[in-house]
Amino acid sequence: MSILHIEGFDQYATQADIASAYAVPNPGSFETRTDTPLGRGRSVRHNRTSGAHAGLTKAIPSVAQGAYVGSSFWLKVESYPYGHGYCNIIQFREGSTSHICLDLDDKGFLQFVRGGSSSVSPIFNRPLDLNVWYHVEVRVLVSDATGEVEVRINGETWGAASGLDTQYGGTGVLDNVALFCSVSSSSSRQGVYVGDSWVVWDTQGTTNNDWLGDVEVLTSLPSGDDTPGTWVANTGALWEAIDEADPDGDTTYISSSTLDDAATFTMGALPVTPERVLAVSSQVLARKDDSGPRSIAHGVVSGAVEALSEDQSLGLTYGLTTVVFEQDPATAAPWTGAAAQAVKTKVKVSV
Repeated sequence: MSILHIEGFDQYATQADIASAYAVPNPGSFETRTDTPLGRGRSVRHNRTSGAHAGLTKAIPSVAQGAYVGSSFWLKVESYPYGHGYCNIIQFREGSTSHICLDLDDKGFLQFVRGGSSSVSPIFNRPLDLNVWYHVEVRVLVSDATGEVEVRINGETWGAASGLDTQYGGTGVLDNVALFCSVSSSSSRQGVYVGDSWVVWDTQGTTNNDWLGDVEVLTSLPSGDDTPGTWVANTGALWEAIDEADPDGDTTYISSSTLDDAATFTMGALPVTPERVLAVSSQVLARKDDSGPRSIAHGVVSGAVEALSEDQSLGLTYGLTTVVFEQDPATAAPWTGAAAQAVKTKVKVSV
């Protein structure tokens, strides 16, 4: 693995939309905004209308103790928390155990803490100003004696430390990451934060396995039927039933109950053709409407070559599944901007 998670937040309009992809324990904790660092798409805003919660939590493939994990995202602080240990900007976790976290204090200074609040690094002596977009990149190594932490702001190292105890019990494995976690149950102490273009990575693969630098996650939606198979839309053309930037549940949808039935869609143009493409991901919001096991596989088609996910099991309520492709299946090499612009998406009934 290298890139473990990609999120641009462009496909969410409501709290329910966010909850389809993340564990969001407190209604009202998060909302989407059109305020973004580069003026396109959407961001996610953590407000302070609820109690302590675990943030936007995402499972990742397990990373062993002693291996590096990093995360890259854009951050704007609208108000500071009450004091030290009240909001962790990002937590690196094993189950519900927060091993190591990047914390923000009431003056805008950053510090790494263990277990949500126990300091393990100095307070770095440069504050984040309010209402300014910063690109944040963090790298940690979990260990009970040789742990490491580093944070870079706009590509510049603001703080780093090594020889630390960064393991808060457990085995030191990392299997989930959480963004914007409120540690205090007092809503007045949490602060308000806006985030965009969130990527999580490790150092285990051959590409994208170290500091990524500035990143932006761009989102494209279906724009035409390429090969529709026997999928059926409840209204209009297939692609017109699934091209909403704001998901509309059962108002418009496509369906199929035929095993191996596949549909491929052309995609709308990205707002820019990127010079550097770290990965392309496919996302599908889907559910089943009958008893028994149901799964889909989905992915990308580049040229005439496809790459699909493993089977993704479906429940009775809509859930979002994401699969990441770091190589263009047509070339077995990193994506080019032109290939990313031309990619198609495919979904298949697999079970």
